[in-house]
Amino acid sequence: MNKLIPGSNGVATMTSLEIVDFINEDRKAKAEAAGAKFPSKGFAKLEHSDFLKKVPEVLGKDHGNFSSIYQDAYGRSQPSYTFPKREACLMAMSYSYEIQAKVFDRMTYLEFQVAGLPAALIEGISDSVMMRIGGMVKAIVHKEFGYTSVDLKDSAQQAVNDAVSIVVPQAVNATLALREMGVRRGITAGQVVERYRMTKIRNGDKVLSRWLCELGCQMPGRAEMGRSTAKMFDPDKVEAQFKYSGLSLRYEQYVKERKGQLSLFKVVGKSGD
Repeated sequence: MNKLIPGSNGVATMTSLEIVDFINEDRKAKAEAAGAKFPSKGFAKLEHSDFLKKVPEVLGKDHGNFSSIYQDAYGRSQPSYTFPKREACLMAMSYSYEIQAKVFDRMTYLEFQVAGLPAALIEGISDSVMMRIGGMVKAIVHKEFGYTSVDLKDSAQQAVNDAVSIVVPQAVNATLALREMGVRRGITAGQVVERYRMTKIRNGDKVLSRWLCELGCQMPGRAEMGRSTAKMFDPDKVEAQFKYSGLSLRYEQYVKERKGQLSLFKVVGKSGD
């Protein structure tokens, strides 16, 4: 297996070897769909050496800026290229628009990784969504700079890169953070009584609140309750206490005792009249 020598410095890149693999995978899929073998007549295998010859033709005098090396299976240093997004897409487009779309999606995926987007979330982003993100970004660039997606100049290309690699991941991470806050939002003792359909009794929620604090369920901050505030509790920890520590039975026993005391007070009060 070829060992790549990276030189991306935190920028999403694709090597010439990877692009060649993309092209050959596409050609192989087309050959199989046509019932032909790969490689065969009409479905030639692209050699890395032939791809290297084409790079100066497509990228012109700047092609040397992307030169790199890799180690082949025998440990020998071999010439290659390492492309950022713009150049990778230009090289792919020189073969077909289908390859360009695949390379664009791949580069967008890599940009998300470089930006620190959670891997599980990246895996969940479909190709169609990736393409829509890219399309929206290009539309914005065209509107702002007047360039088409085929002829993006440096400032426009930088806007595309920034939007995909910085703005989009930040927006997604912010959304995830808000969702996490929603999931972790605390509940009050009164809400616990409602949620678990517990018997309501005067000051019962205050007693329950004290117990939940003792059991380590309290969360930072307080809930706004009109002109007053109330302690907040972690819903997961509260649920665990109800499932495994018999908190519900403890509370209902307390309610029974309280009701018994109230009944006793009423009897005593009547006998004293």
